[in-house]
Amino acid sequence: MPGRKGRSGDKYSYGFQGELMDDELKGEDNSVNFEFRMHDPRIGRFFAIDPLAPKYPHNGPYNFSENRVIDGIELEGLEVFLIHGTNMSSAKNMFDSDAIKQIQRIGGNTITDDNFSWSERSGTFNDRAIARKISADELVAHVVATRKQLMTDGKIKGDEPITLFGYSHGGNISIQAIDEIEKQTGSKVQLITYATPAYNDGSTEDPATKKGISKHISFYSEGDGVDGLAGGDETYNNGFTVNYKIPSKIIPHNGAIDTHCEMGSKWSNSKIAGYFKSTVGKIADRIDFKKTKEPEKNSGGPAKETGGTVIR
Repeated sequence: MPGRKGRSGDKYSYGFQGELMDDELKGEDNSVNFEFRMHDPRIGRFFAIDPLAPKYPHNGPYNFSENRVIDGIELEGLEVFLIHGTNMSSAKNMFDSDAIKQIQRIGGNTITDDNFSWSERSGTFNDRAIARKISADELVAHVVATRKQLMTDGKIKGDEPITLFGYSHGGNISIQAIDEIEKQTGSKVQLITYATPAYNDGSTEDPATKKGISKHISFYSEGDGVDGLAGGDETYNNGFTVNYKIPSKIIPHNGAIDTHCEMGSKWSNSKIAGYFKSTVGKIADRIDFKKTKEPEKNSGGPAKETGGTVIR
Protein backbone atom coordinates (compact mmCIF):
# COMPACT_ATOMS: atom_id res chain seq x y z
CA MET A 1 0.00 0.00 0.00
CA PRO A 2 1.55 3.36 -0.97
CA GLY A 3 2.14 6.22 1.41
CA ARG A 4 3.25 4.30 4.47
CA LYS A 5 6.72 5.80 4.76
CA GLY A 6 7.55 9.05 6.47
CA ARG A 7 10.08 11.57 5.21
CA SER A 8 12.91 9.71 6.86
CA GLY A 9 11.92 6.48 5.09
CA ASP A 10 10.90 4.80 8.35
CA LYS A 11 7.57 3.00 8.26
CA TYR A 12 4.74 3.98 10.51
CA SER A 13 1.78 1.93 11.57
CA TYR A 14 -1.15 3.66 9.87
CA GLY A 15 -2.43 3.13 6.34
CA PHE A 16 -5.71 3.46 4.47
CA GLN A 17 -7.94 6.19 6.02
CA GLY A 18 -5.44 6.51 8.85
CA GLU A 19 -6.39 3.11 10.29
CA LEU A 20 -3.94 0.78 12.03
CA MET A 21 -2.19 -1.78 9.79
CA ASP A 22 -2.05 -5.32 11.18
CA ASP A 23 0.87 -6.85 9.28
CA GLU A 24 1.10 -9.89 11.56
CA LEU A 25 -2.22 -11.27 10.39
CA LYS A 26 -1.77 -11.61 6.62
CA GLY A 27 1.60 -10.08 5.87
CA GLU A 28 2.71 -6.53 5.20
CA ASP A 29 -0.03 -4.13 4.04
CA ASN A 30 -2.64 -6.89 3.70
CA SER A 31 -4.88 -6.20 6.69
CA VAL A 32 -6.34 -2.95 8.06
CA ASN A 33 -7.89 -2.73 11.53
CA PHE A 34 -11.14 -0.71 11.38
CA GLU A 35 -11.79 -1.15 15.12
CA PHE A 36 -14.91 -3.32 14.74
CA ARG A 37 -13.89 -5.39 11.69
CA MET A 38 -10.83 -6.09 9.55
CA HIS A 39 -10.36 -5.00 5.93
CA ASP A 40 -8.37 -6.85 3.26
CA PRO A 41 -7.06 -4.20 0.79
CA ARG A 42 -6.07 -6.87 -1.75
CA ILE A 43 -9.71 -7.50 -2.54
CA GLY A 44 -11.22 -4.31 -1.12
CA ARG A 45 -13.50 -6.21 1.24
CA PHE A 46 -14.17 -6.81 4.92
CA PHE A 47 -14.29 -10.43 6.07
CA ALA A 48 -16.88 -9.71 8.80
CA ILE A 49 -20.26 -8.06 8.50
CA ASP A 50 -20.79 -4.46 9.58
CA PRO A 51 -21.93 -4.49 13.24
CA LEU A 52 -24.29 -1.63 12.35
CA ALA A 53 -25.87 -3.60 9.49
CA PRO A 54 -29.27 -4.04 11.24
CA LYS A 55 -29.60 -0.23 11.43
CA TYR A 56 -28.90 0.23 7.72
CA PRO A 57 -30.86 -2.45 5.85
CA HIS A 58 -30.59 -0.48 2.58
CA ASN A 59 -26.85 -1.26 2.59
CA GLY A 60 -25.28 -4.69 2.24
CA PRO A 61 -23.83 -6.11 5.48
CA TYR A 62 -20.27 -6.04 4.06
CA ASN A 63 -20.41 -2.54 2.54
CA PHE A 64 -17.80 0.12 3.12
CA SER A 65 -18.70 3.74 4.08
CA GLU A 66 -22.21 3.43 2.64
CA ASN A 67 -20.74 2.55 -0.79
CA ARG A 68 -18.92 5.89 -1.08
CA VAL A 69 -15.57 4.25 -1.77
CA ILE A 70 -13.75 7.38 -2.99
CA ASP A 71 -14.63 10.14 -0.51
CA GLY A 72 -16.43 8.24 2.25
CA ILE A 73 -15.06 7.48 5.70
CA GLU A 74 -15.97 4.18 7.33
CA LEU A 75 -18.50 4.80 10.12
CA GLU A 76 -17.61 3.75 13.64
CA GLY A 77 -19.83 6.15 15.59
CA LEU A 78 -18.85 8.67 18.26
CA GLU A 79 -18.49 12.44 18.04
CA VAL A 80 -15.62 14.88 18.55
CA PHE A 81 -16.27 18.48 19.58
CA LEU A 82 -13.83 21.21 18.52
CA ILE A 83 -13.59 24.22 20.86
CA HIS A 84 -11.81 27.33 19.58
CA GLY A 85 -9.38 29.52 21.49
CA THR A 86 -8.99 33.10 22.61
CA ASN A 87 -9.82 35.86 20.11
CA MET A 88 -11.40 33.40 17.66
CA SER A 89 -15.02 33.47 16.57
CA SER A 90 -15.40 29.74 15.86
CA ALA A 91 -13.55 26.45 15.41
CA LYS A 92 -14.25 26.26 11.67
CA ASN A 93 -10.88 27.76 10.71
CA MET A 94 -8.71 25.76 13.12
CA PHE A 95 -7.81 22.75 10.95
CA ASP A 96 -8.02 21.66 7.31
CA SER A 97 -9.98 18.59 6.24
CA ASP A 98 -6.95 16.29 6.40
CA ALA A 99 -6.23 17.31 9.98
CA ILE A 100 -9.90 16.85 10.90
CA LYS A 101 -9.75 13.27 9.61
CA GLN A 102 -6.70 12.63 11.78
CA ILE A 103 -8.36 14.17 14.83
CA GLN A 104 -11.31 11.85 14.25
CA ARG A 105 -8.93 8.89 13.98
CA ILE A 106 -7.11 9.82 17.18
CA GLY A 107 -10.39 10.12 19.05
CA GLY A 108 -11.95 7.09 17.35
CA ASN A 109 -14.69 9.40 16.05
CA THR A 110 -16.46 9.90 12.73
CA ILE A 111 -18.71 12.87 13.54
CA THR A 112 -17.11 16.28 14.13
CA ASP A 113 -18.99 19.19 15.63
CA ASP A 114 -17.44 22.66 15.32
CA ASN A 115 -20.57 24.70 16.03
CA PHE A 116 -19.82 25.72 19.61
CA SER A 117 -18.62 29.31 20.02
CA TRP A 118 -17.64 31.30 23.10
CA SER A 119 -16.54 34.31 21.04
CA GLU A 120 -18.52 36.80 23.15
CA ARG A 121 -16.23 36.09 26.11
CA SER A 122 -13.04 34.95 24.38
CA GLY A 123 -11.15 38.25 24.48
CA THR A 124 -7.51 38.32 25.48
CA PHE A 125 -8.26 39.02 29.15
CA ASN A 126 -10.92 36.34 29.68
CA ASP A 127 -10.70 34.89 33.17
CA ARG A 128 -11.07 31.44 34.67
CA ALA A 129 -13.75 32.18 37.25
CA ILE A 130 -16.22 34.12 35.11
CA ALA A 131 -15.73 34.15 31.32
CA ARG A 132 -14.37 30.61 30.97
CA LYS A 133 -16.72 29.24 33.63
CA ILE A 134 -19.80 30.63 31.87
CA SER A 135 -18.45 29.33 28.55
CA ALA A 136 -17.89 25.90 30.11
CA ASP A 137 -21.52 25.79 31.24
CA GLU A 138 -22.60 26.67 27.70
CA LEU A 139 -20.32 23.97 26.30
CA VAL A 140 -22.00 21.42 28.57
CA ALA A 141 -25.42 22.42 27.25
CA HIS A 142 -24.17 22.25 23.65
CA VAL A 143 -22.59 18.81 24.04
CA VAL A 144 -25.60 17.35 25.84
CA ALA A 145 -28.10 18.73 23.30
CA THR A 146 -26.01 17.68 20.28
CA ARG A 147 -25.45 14.20 21.67
CA LYS A 148 -29.16 13.78 22.41
CA GLN A 149 -30.04 14.73 18.83
CA LEU A 150 -27.45 12.35 17.38
CA MET A 151 -28.87 9.54 19.48
CA THR A 152 -32.43 10.43 18.41
CA ASP A 153 -31.31 10.32 14.79
CA GLY A 154 -29.69 6.92 15.32
CA LYS A 155 -26.21 8.19 14.43
CA ILE A 156 -24.59 7.15 17.73
CA LYS A 157 -25.30 4.81 20.62
CA GLY A 158 -25.72 5.88 24.22
CA ASP A 159 -22.60 4.16 25.55
CA GLU A 160 -20.22 5.81 23.09
CA PRO A 161 -17.70 8.27 24.56
CA ILE A 162 -17.29 11.95 23.78
CA THR A 163 -14.06 13.58 22.65
CA LEU A 164 -13.37 17.24 23.40
CA PHE A 165 -10.58 18.84 21.36
CA GLY A 166 -9.80 22.27 22.75
CA TYR A 167 -7.36 24.80 21.31
CA SER A 168 -5.72 27.36 23.62
CA HIS A 169 -8.12 28.37 26.41
CA GLY A 170 -10.75 26.28 24.63
CA GLY A 171 -8.92 23.37 26.22
CA ASN A 172 -9.35 24.89 29.67
CA ILE A 173 -13.04 25.47 29.04
CA SER A 174 -13.25 21.80 28.09
CA ILE A 175 -11.57 20.75 31.33
CA GLN A 176 -13.99 22.84 33.38
CA ALA A 177 -16.95 21.27 31.56
CA ILE A 178 -15.92 17.61 31.76
CA ASP A 179 -17.39 16.48 35.08
CA GLU A 180 -20.77 18.06 34.35
CA ILE A 181 -20.82 16.47 30.88
CA GLU A 182 -20.23 13.09 32.47
CA LYS A 183 -22.92 13.77 35.07
CA GLN A 184 -25.54 14.68 32.47
CA THR A 185 -24.65 12.07 29.82
CA GLY A 186 -23.32 9.20 31.92
CA SER A 187 -20.33 9.06 29.57
CA LYS A 188 -16.66 9.55 30.36
CA VAL A 189 -14.94 12.18 28.23
CA GLN A 190 -11.81 11.79 26.11
CA LEU A 191 -9.79 15.02 26.26
CA ILE A 192 -7.33 16.44 23.73
CA THR A 193 -5.77 19.80 24.55
CA TYR A 194 -3.82 21.70 21.91
CA ALA A 195 -1.65 24.76 22.59
CA THR A 196 -3.49 24.99 25.91
CA PRO A 197 -1.84 26.71 28.89
CA ALA A 198 -1.38 23.77 31.25
CA TYR A 199 -2.39 24.30 34.86
CA ASN A 200 -0.92 21.84 37.36
CA ASP A 201 -2.31 23.76 40.33
CA GLY A 202 -5.24 21.71 41.58
CA SER A 203 -7.72 24.20 40.12
CA THR A 204 -10.88 23.66 38.08
CA GLU A 205 -8.65 23.74 34.97
CA ASP A 206 -6.26 21.07 36.21
CA PRO A 207 -7.24 17.74 34.60
CA ALA A 208 -5.97 15.92 37.70
CA THR A 209 -9.04 17.22 39.53
CA LYS A 210 -11.54 15.76 37.03
CA LYS A 211 -13.10 12.35 37.55
CA GLY A 212 -14.97 12.50 34.23
CA ILE A 213 -11.87 12.24 32.01
CA SER A 214 -11.23 8.80 30.56
CA LYS A 215 -7.99 9.66 28.71
CA HIS A 216 -6.01 12.82 27.99
CA ILE A 217 -3.31 13.78 25.50
CA SER A 218 -1.88 17.26 25.05
CA PHE A 219 -0.01 18.95 22.19
CA TYR A 220 2.38 21.85 22.73
CA SER A 221 5.20 23.71 20.99
CA GLU A 222 8.30 25.12 22.68
CA GLY A 223 7.94 28.16 20.43
CA ASP A 224 4.54 28.95 21.91
CA GLY A 225 5.00 31.34 24.81
CA VAL A 226 1.33 32.02 25.47
CA ASP A 227 1.22 29.36 28.17
CA GLY A 228 3.69 31.38 30.23
CA LEU A 229 1.90 34.64 29.54
CA ALA A 230 -1.31 32.98 30.77
CA GLY A 231 0.38 31.80 33.97
CA GLY A 232 0.48 28.15 32.90
CA ASP A 233 3.04 25.51 31.97
CA GLU A 234 3.91 23.92 28.63
CA THR A 235 3.07 20.40 29.79
CA TYR A 236 0.82 18.58 32.22
CA ASN A 237 3.04 17.04 34.88
CA ASN A 238 0.55 14.66 36.50
CA GLY A 239 1.97 11.30 35.39
CA PHE A 240 -1.03 10.24 33.26
CA THR A 241 -1.47 12.93 30.61
CA VAL A 242 0.56 12.16 27.48
CA ASN A 243 2.36 15.29 26.23
CA TYR A 244 3.39 15.60 22.58
CA LYS A 245 5.90 18.28 21.60
CA ILE A 246 5.20 19.46 18.05
CA PRO A 247 8.56 20.05 16.31
CA SER A 248 9.50 23.34 14.68
CA LYS A 249 9.48 21.77 11.21
CA ILE A 250 5.71 21.31 11.65
CA ILE A 251 4.92 24.58 13.45
CA PRO A 252 7.85 27.02 12.97
CA HIS A 253 8.90 29.08 15.98
CA ASN A 254 7.95 32.60 14.90
CA GLY A 255 7.63 34.23 18.29
CA ALA A 256 5.53 33.55 21.38
CA ILE A 257 2.27 34.99 20.07
CA ASP A 258 2.65 34.20 16.36
CA THR A 259 3.54 30.55 16.98
CA HIS A 260 0.51 30.14 19.22
CA CYS A 261 -1.81 31.67 16.62
CA GLU A 262 -0.32 29.63 13.79
CA MET A 263 -0.95 26.43 15.70
CA GLY A 264 -4.68 27.16 15.54
CA SER A 265 -4.91 28.37 11.94
CA LYS A 266 -5.50 25.95 9.06
CA TRP A 267 -3.68 28.38 6.77
CA SER A 268 -0.51 28.11 8.87
CA ASN A 269 -0.61 24.58 10.31
CA SER A 270 -0.97 22.73 6.99
CA LYS A 271 1.64 20.15 8.03
CA ILE A 272 -0.13 19.18 11.23
CA ALA A 273 -2.20 16.41 9.60
CA GLY A 274 0.96 14.59 8.52
CA TYR A 275 2.37 14.94 12.02
CA PHE A 276 -0.79 13.51 13.58
CA LYS A 277 -0.81 10.64 11.10
CA SER A 278 2.83 9.63 11.51
CA THR A 279 3.21 10.19 15.24
CA VAL A 280 -0.04 9.91 17.21
CA GLY A 281 -1.98 6.72 17.83
CA LYS A 282 -5.59 6.42 18.92
CA ILE A 283 -6.41 7.87 22.29
CA ALA A 284 -8.25 4.63 23.12
CA ASP A 285 -4.86 2.87 23.21
CA ARG A 286 -3.71 5.01 26.14
CA ILE A 287 -3.81 3.85 29.73
CA ASP A 288 -7.14 4.49 31.41
CA PHE A 289 -7.08 7.89 33.11
CA LYS A 290 -8.70 6.81 36.38
CA LYS A 291 -6.47 3.77 36.77
CA THR A 292 -3.35 5.90 36.43
CA LYS A 293 -4.55 8.40 39.01
CA GLU A 294 -5.15 5.79 41.72
CA PRO A 295 -1.62 4.27 41.89
CA GLU A 296 -0.18 7.78 42.19
CA LYS A 297 -2.43 8.51 45.14
CA ASN A 298 -1.86 5.17 46.85
CA SER A 299 1.86 4.69 46.28
CA GLY A 300 3.01 8.25 46.67
CA GLY A 301 4.89 8.11 43.38
CA PRO A 302 4.02 9.17 39.85
CA ALA A 303 2.08 6.77 37.69
CA LYS A 304 3.91 5.55 34.61
CA GLU A 305 2.76 5.89 31.02
CA THR A 306 3.25 2.55 29.30
CA GLY A 307 0.59 2.74 26.60
CA GLY A 308 2.64 5.03 24.38
CA THR A 309 5.70 7.22 24.23
CA VAL A 310 5.67 10.47 26.15
CA ILE A 311 7.37 13.02 23.92
CA ARG A 312 8.75 16.05 25.73
